[in-house]
Amino acid sequence: MPKQEVNEDKRRYQRVSFREPVLVSILPETASHGHLSCDLSEGGLRMYFDDFVPLESRVAVSVPVDVDRKVNVLGRVAWIQRVPHAETYQVGVEFSARPDDVIARNEIRKYIQIMKF
Repeated sequence: MPKQEVNEDKRRYQRVSFREPVLVSILPETASHGHLSCDLSEGGLRMYFDDFVPLESRVAVSVPVDVDRKVNVLGRVAWIQRVPHAETYQVGVEFSARPDDVIARNEIRKYIQIMKF
């Protein structure tokens, strides 16, 4: 009997396409800069940066979840990869599990559930 392949998504959280501008501060800096996001999950966000950001950098992210509402969450740079043939980087941010951030992550989860339908 042939071996059956299992194509299993090993992601912990469901990820959705999310092409929206987000505000990001590299901490402890207080200035926020706009970045274009790629996708979003309850656990994190992938976005574009013009400059290199060191791994494990702490960031504050403001994610728009409605026309007039944003969710603020802390996170860390989990990975960074230069975009081929470009002067930009894709950056993966993993959201924090602090109690305040868990509340924000729940708001993001609700937004994702609405976006699926």
